[in-house]
Amino acid sequence: MRRVAQLSFDDARRKAPIGPPLTVLPDAARVEEHLVRRATPFVAGQVACTLLQLERELVRNARADGACPKVASPEALALLFRDVCREETPREGPFWGIRDQPGFARAAQDLMSALAQGLIEPAELLRLPLPETARERIVPLATLLVRAQKALDRRGLADPNRALRLAVDALADGGALPPMVRSAPELTFEAILDWTPLRVRMVAALAARMRVRVRLPWSAQPDLREAVEPALRAFESLGGAQAVPDLELFDPADGSPLEGFLHALFGGAGPARGAPVTLRACASPAAQAREVARTCADLIAAGTPPDSIAIAARSLAGGVAEELACALERLEIPWRERRGRPALPAPPVQLALRILALFERHFPREELEQVLSSRLLWLPDHGHPMAPQTALRRLREAHVRDDALDGGYAERLRALAARLVARARSRASEAIDPAAAASTLEDATRAAAEVGEVAARVQSILADVRSLPDRATLREHGDALLALLDRWGMPRRLRRGEHEPGSDEPGPFSRAAAAALARDQAALRALEEACRTLAEGTAELGDADRAFSRGEWVQALTSVLGAASLPAGGARGGAVQLAELRELTGRKFDQVLVVGLLDGELPATPAVDPLLSDDDRRAVNRAAGRGVFRAPAADGEASLLPPRQSEEPLLFQLGLCAAGRRAWLFWPRADARGRQALRSPFVDEAVRALGLSLEEDRACAAPLSPVPGVHACRSTADLLARAALEAFADPAWRVSAPLPRHEAWALAAAVAGSPLGARLSRVARAAAAERERLRAFVGEAEPGRFSGKLSGAALEAIAQKVRFGPDAPLSAHQLEEHATCGFRTLAHKLLGVEQEEPGEDDLAARERGSLLHRCLDAFFRRLDEEGRLPLRGDPGELETLTEVAAEEMEAFAAEEHVGRRALWELRRNELLRTLRDIVEAETRPGGRPIEFERRFGYPGSWEALRIPDPTGAEIAFVRGAVDRIDRDAGGSLLVIDYKSSSRQTLSRKLQPAALFAPEFQLALYTAMLRQREPSTDVDAAYISLRDAERSSKLGDAIASAVDFGALLEMDPLRRAALRRLPGPPLNLADQVWSRIGKMRRGLFPVQPLSCDFCELKPACRIVALPADPEENGGSAGAPAPGNEVPRV
Repeated sequence: MRRVAQLSFDDARRKAPIGPPLTVLPDAARVEEHLVRRATPFVAGQVACTLLQLERELVRNARADGACPKVASPEALALLFRDVCREETPREGPFWGIRDQPGFARAAQDLMSALAQGLIEPAELLRLPLPETARERIVPLATLLVRAQKALDRRGLADPNRALRLAVDALADGGALPPMVRSAPELTFEAILDWTPLRVRMVAALAARMRVRVRLPWSAQPDLREAVEPALRAFESLGGAQAVPDLELFDPADGSPLEGFLHALFGGAGPARGAPVTLRACASPAAQAREVARTCADLIAAGTPPDSIAIAARSLAGGVAEELACALERLEIPWRERRGRPALPAPPVQLALRILALFERHFPREELEQVLSSRLLWLPDHGHPMAPQTALRRLREAHVRDDALDGGYAERLRALAARLVARARSRASEAIDPAAAASTLEDATRAAAEVGEVAARVQSILADVRSLPDRATLREHGDALLALLDRWGMPRRLRRGEHEPGSDEPGPFSRAAAAALARDQAALRALEEACRTLAEGTAELGDADRAFSRGEWVQALTSVLGAASLPAGGARGGAVQLAELRELTGRKFDQVLVVGLLDGELPATPAVDPLLSDDDRRAVNRAAGRGVFRAPAADGEASLLPPRQSEEPLLFQLGLCAAGRRAWLFWPRADARGRQALRSPFVDEAVRALGLSLEEDRACAAPLSPVPGVHACRSTADLLARAALEAFADPAWRVSAPLPRHEAWALAAAVAGSPLGARLSRVARAAAAERERLRAFVGEAEPGRFSGKLSGAALEAIAQKVRFGPDAPLSAHQLEEHATCGFRTLAHKLLGVEQEEPGEDDLAARERGSLLHRCLDAFFRRLDEEGRLPLRGDPGELETLTEVAAEEMEAFAAEEHVGRRALWELRRNELLRTLRDIVEAETRPGGRPIEFERRFGYPGSWEALRIPDPTGAEIAFVRGAVDRIDRDAGGSLLVIDYKSSSRQTLSRKLQPAALFAPEFQLALYTAMLRQREPSTDVDAAYISLRDAERSSKLGDAIASAVDFGALLEMDPLRRAALRRLPGPPLNLADQVWSRIGKMRRGLFPVQPLSCDFCELKPACRIVALPADPEENGGSAGAPAPGNEVPRV
């Protein structure tokens, strides 16, 4: 009979594990690389996991044994802490005033986690013998955390860190090992630097059940040991009844090609000259990104695989990752970032939060405009299709602020429509031509219809947003928001994307558009996930049916989205790695490029605890007799837990240890605004460790060259830019010295004969345009087609507009505008560019001047009709002024925007006082007003001013409107022009130097009177509406330098004689025809006398876009062949 041995349960438990050793690593990237290294020979079973996976397995195992409650989700914890902080914060404590702030709840939750990692319960914190200065802040916080802990206990929940502590306690008390660990004969902790007391205890509990190794980096330099020594002391102090893990101290620099350099860092051995370390100082962060990309391109061209290159920064936040990725994509280098970008800044998320905030902020116009014009939405029409920019313009014309002031959107838009109709009726009643009157009324009807469409759209948005529940469960809030976005077409809009001409062509623009669409789609999914997890969080807390206000919902949603991330970007494999410096520990790359070596970035500035000071944390550590919080050690004390700042040198060294062949250190010399930046002290350490002299240190600066040299070009775009620079750039405008002429020609010829030839020809055309613009702007050459001169079909198209015949006369405003800057005439008269009026609560300066004009005109007309002129200064005149002004102000308010009602009432009184001052001042000079708002050159008015050309063959007609004409006792005529400017400003306008540069108005009006009454003396003056004073007369102001008679001479023969005189006198007619001649020749250059208050600044830049259209989004936006439009 066969005998069978039977094992007891104890014997079975002692059976050796059969799986492979398990290595615990900080993150998934290092686990992935470890698996690749262990792939050969093949080993069955799990060989690596992350530290977070191990901790979760311990908690899951403890929960299965009933030793640990359910772990609360992040959303449930955030909601619970928000409630506890609001309701349980002690009134007598220093935190009562900020209890409602979201940041306070987050900081309290972080404090709870720190206490759990420090192995101390909130109740224990209350019992510590703390100094009175620390108790003032610590006791209220500990009380709050005790209440939060009780709230979690009542719901059968635990925060993740307390759950881990309970799991470790259960394991130490004999609980079962997790399945992941149970089959492993050995457990090794590798590349983990953050050893809190809880993690040390976890390792001790595991070491009691199996062999555990902890590998710690150890160096001879004290600066590098500071972050590791407290962990080493904590493991060594276990001893006694506790099991101790095997500690393995290793020098991370051993065997590295940079070993000598790494040992020389931070006060180590002597300099390691010739070490494979390259230092590079760049001009700016953008130049740093370009230099990094070029270095990567060189390495890849030399045979280095892209995935063996790592670009590391202390932090990839703040646009660092985006800038590096953009530079790599420009050189067509694949890149990969394992960490996703934050979800909160993504446009769909921001738009959703903006929509939710509309109601609480009473629908401010700026926020509503973002919704109306968003390309993420498909808002329905209400019977009248309209471009978003038209809707925005009408909203601004309505001068609406929000839906709470002055009747809100409905009233302000209704008032706008009424003003448009009233203004049109007023102008139509003054029109002589019935067709013009009918056209004016039709335009007003169309404008009113547009305003009605805007009002319908706005009211639809307001109604939809107001339909969102004011109080509801979080699930109902989320469903309502997502339903609104679906109704407004966001999901359909993001699924479809945008199809622009040329979008199917490969290129930087198409790739960027596709990446942006993918980002927005992921952001919408993150928003949907946040709504779902918030609802689940309330269910965890047993509050699924609890109603939250809209404000509480927005706050909770913002908090969840602030912690959410989008999927990682970049290529899946075979790509340059973008990583943070912390992620390089324990990894290996052939080439490591460390960027952003600036003081305050690397080493990073330590984070400030929002609740407890360093003294408070040290007080807790002293009272507990061990490390609970990370805090800098006081003088004479040993650090119980190393502060984060002490990790910076070690992270820098471990990051460089990842370089298998060479390390590169980059830093910008200035920030993005051009301000000088202070380089990192780690750079100074690297200079010392390399033994560089002062000259060698200075030589590390990369040359200031936005365009790479011929041999430094790493992409077709760089090569094209260099060829264009050498072939077309003026040496006087260059930073670097040009190539010899024959080399530049050879380079241009080679590029022209390559597939880049078509692009080079477009660059050549653009370069010629830029050269012409620069020369014309500085006055070296006459303007051409790219610098303000129209020709060909464009010149023919404007011929009728610059003929200035009796049907379309010239005006003083057009002459002065062309004299100030030709581009203004091109924009306003020929292209129809309109200036957008800013929304104001008060009466605008332009409207103020118009109203004063209107009141004075009506006042003098009334006195003239009643035979009460000239002014005598009697009280009846002021009474009439008050009556007339009241009527005109009422009529003006019906046609124009006059600001807020309360301010308008104040302005009416102020304007009346100004009018009285003007009338009182006008009683002194004498003279009888005979004409008011006298128009000439218009149908039904005086005839136009006729100005013959120098030969007498053609006449230019000029029209205008004179505010007032006075006749004195001697019969002389005086033009009076009202101006809103001060008297001092008006005096400058009357100076001889300002005549025709750009002042034409008074001279033209005076010439018009001379034309009507040739034998009468004529002159002109201003009245300052601001100061209620009259200026000097034009003739008197220019008498010392200008012959007034010659100035107004119109006869061509006598003008010809004047031109033959030595130092010919100024003549109005010749100056007018000089301007007309320039307009007819198509000359509208950007040569301003002044750019002050010019609304065209964004459109008249000399260099607006990159020379090559393909570098600005391809040829999609370029005009079709034969339809080129000159850009000025």
